[in-house]
Amino acid sequence: MSAVSQQQEVPVGPDEALAVVNAQQQTYLKRHEIKPAPLLTAWGLAWLIGYVALALYREPDYGLPRAPYLFFCGCLTVALLFTVAYIVPKARGIRGRSSREGTYYGLAWALGMPWAWWIMSVAGGGGMLVAAAVSAAAGAKRGA
Repeated sequence: MSAVSQQQEVPVGPDEALAVVNAQQQTYLKRHEIKPAPLLTAWGLAWLIGYVALALYREPDYGLPRAPYLFFCGCLTVALLFTVAYIVPKARGIRGRSSREGTYYGLAWALGMPWAWWIMSVAGGGGMLVAAAVSAAAGAKRGA
């Protein structure tokens, strides 16, 4: 059917127009809404099960055999694959600013996970060293 031959009903009044808009919003949300519960469940299980494996198999000298570490990485990989499989179909068809912002958010999250140790090291440890230096300088000014 061509667009010209299609019969479309035009809403008669503002109430009908609002009903059409609400119906379109609901259809959009069903198709594109990314609910946090499935993602949080996947990642929560991956962390819970993965870290339990690491905790149970640590050695007395805090060494870690390769198998639990690989299991932990496998748990994270499964959660990542689930996340991609869940989000990609929901994001299909979204263009413009929303698409770019979603891409940036996803990349920041993903990069923030492989770089977390560096962030904790530099921001956490470095921040505490800066605070120590400021504290020491303030103490020296007071004559303490």
